[in-house]
Amino acid sequence: MHPPPPPRERPPGAGPTGGRLIGDRYRLDQVIGRGSMGTVWSATDEVLHRRVAVKEINFPSGIDPGEQAEITQRTLREARAVAALSNPFVTTLFDIVLPDAGPVIVMELLHARSLAEVLKESGPLRDGAAAVIGVAVASGLLAAHAAGITHRDVKPANVLLCDDGRVKLTDFGIARNNGDQPMTATGLLLGSPAYIAPEVASGQQATPASDAWGLGALLFACVEGRPPFDRGDPIATLTSVVRDPVPPHPHAGRLGHLITSLLTKDPRARMPVRQALSLTRRIADDPSGTLLHLPRTAGTGTGPGPSADTAPSLPAAARRPAAARRPAPARGTPAPTPAPAPPWGAGGAAHLAPLAPVDVPAPPWGADGAAHLAPLAPGGRPDPAASPGADRPADPPVGTRRGSSPVEQAGPSGRRRLLLLAVVVAVLAAVGGYFGVRAVAEAGSGAVGPPVVTGRIDAPSGVGTIAPRPDRPDRPDPVVARR
Repeated sequence: MHPPPPPRERPPGAGPTGGRLIGDRYRLDQVIGRGSMGTVWSATDEVLHRRVAVKEINFPSGIDPGEQAEITQRTLREARAVAALSNPFVTTLFDIVLPDAGPVIVMELLHARSLAEVLKESGPLRDGAAAVIGVAVASGLLAAHAAGITHRDVKPANVLLCDDGRVKLTDFGIARNNGDQPMTATGLLLGSPAYIAPEVASGQQATPASDAWGLGALLFACVEGRPPFDRGDPIATLTSVVRDPVPPHPHAGRLGHLITSLLTKDPRARMPVRQALSLTRRIADDPSGTLLHLPRTAGTGTGPGPSADTAPSLPAAARRPAAARRPAPARGTPAPTPAPAPPWGAGGAAHLAPLAPVDVPAPPWGADGAAHLAPLAPGGRPDPAASPGADRPADPPVGTRRGSSPVEQAGPSGRRRLLLLAVVVAVLAAVGGYFGVRAVAEAGSGAVGPPVVTGRIDAPSGVGTIAPRPDRPDRPDPVVARR
């Protein structure tokens, strides 16, 4: 059996309790995180000779023994559920110890930095890198929800970015950091005000939809560098969460509509985590969500919990340039308006709005009846019987001079009008004939193509109608104008 690795030298301020043995098995080493309800240590499992993270749950001051017992039982229930999870995006829980001072959680020790630290040191992420984190967090949440667990505190501080590129969701309602205060009998709030769902802030029970809100707030922080509703004061922040609309997020890129859908006030109308996972996979630089390339420049951190090491330097592919984070328009130049998010719905496909009707002015010959044209006969010539001029005199006998015809008698202006009328007849007959032939061809083949909507044309009454042919009632002929 190999001896356990030597403990690291404790940093200043780690406290004199380093070296304590918890549960006759876990030797505490150094503090790697501290909060109002707990302290996280790096430690050594002296039975299995492996490094672990130990989280001591400290009871808040001022609560009665009954509430201490309630916290202990809730922690034990959730620890059992989380321990049953086997998911690459969730921190693995190894053990739980229940001394009199409060529950102690033992979990895997990760060389990682929290997303909160990375955002603070390196700034917001591009939408593709943020989507990789979204894939991991959404996958972890789905696994937890399937096991009956609601995280209740999805935020950057509870997402670990490991040295090897893995992304892990941690702290499933077991231990809380500074500022985490949900509502119990004594007024203790379960969740971080800037990331808590509005229904939970209003006193309702946390549900998987509450975690969907937390995912949306986390993605907002990834691309904008700050939580969406933070007002600096817990009460003002909770009021903003419940009442205020989603703030603009001009740097969200392809994540814009997803963030807005996750931050819907009504949990019944909020985008579910499963759909958010599907959409983030389409956007992520790594659709598997298993590798986020955030190489370090110096030092290593140990998770879960904050570390004193240098924050990693994001590569250009993940880091948004400073100029792109907060563009400063020139003086006198209006700021560019962000493009609206595409209106995709539950299936991720765009719901396109129908085209508005197009008002086309009526042709000048339709109003005064100057172009009431006769239907075409089967031979392609106007039917004399149906023509408005059917009662005109017969053609002059052979040998009669054409100059005596009504056309020549009408003079130059009459000839021009008749010529214009003939041109109009020819054009409209050609157009009507084309659509008539096409309709017959499609009817014969039985194939009907998808309609293409280009707008509605409101033509004058009678223009473009179809009349049955005298010899073939089932094959209509195009008619330019009918009364």
